[in-house]
Amino acid sequence: MTTPPTGDSERSRPGYFFRSGPAGVPRRTLIFNNGSDGSVVGAWTGGMADALERGWNAMTFDGPGQNAALVRQGLAFRPDWEKVITPVVDFLSARADVDAARLALLGVSQGGYWVPRALAFEHRIAAAVADPGVVDVSTTILGHLPHVMIKLLESGEREKFDRDIDWTLRISPSTSSPGRRRRSSRSPRRRGPTRTASPPRPGCAASASSTG
Repeated sequence: MTTPPTGDSERSRPGYFFRSGPAGVPRRTLIFNNGSDGSVVGAWTGGMADALERGWNAMTFDGPGQNAALVRQGLAFRPDWEKVITPVVDFLSARADVDAARLALLGVSQGGYWVPRALAFEHRIAAAVADPGVVDVSTTILGHLPHVMIKLLESGEREKFDRDIDWTLRISPSTSSPGRRRRSSRSPRRRGPTRTASPPRPGCAASASSTG
């Protein structure tokens, strides 16, 4: 499958197709569209295994901004998600084991925003589910930002916004380098006596000894 990225060239992206029966027999097929951080492994328990059990084919993929497409290919999220779904539909429609007239698209989490957008332009999907239906993705994101950062976005100061975000990520214990996280998570050295617990004996409560 290929997805035109925001650059000039096309790039393939990883996808996983599971057939529920013999090759050459067309079957209805579920396309499982993860959200912003859902994994292709999680899609298996999220609905794909159930689809296969009921005689459906199932497929999932990493789109721009998701997992392998982001980390390995450097593809960021894009709003025109029909450019992501249409290549998936093209891929499935060319298979002899897929009934192209019976394609269902399931979008979970942020996929609940992308799927309705894709359906507005890609009309070969027979049924779709948005779980949940997301009207405005920015509401959740902006809710975590201080007012001063939102003002930078509203005033178009993108470079200053990016610089401040980068600075915050570098000093935050939860987003800094693994080495820094390990150092910051260590408790300070304690001075004076320390107490160590010894394992309890049958019928006795745990005891503690003091060392200088």
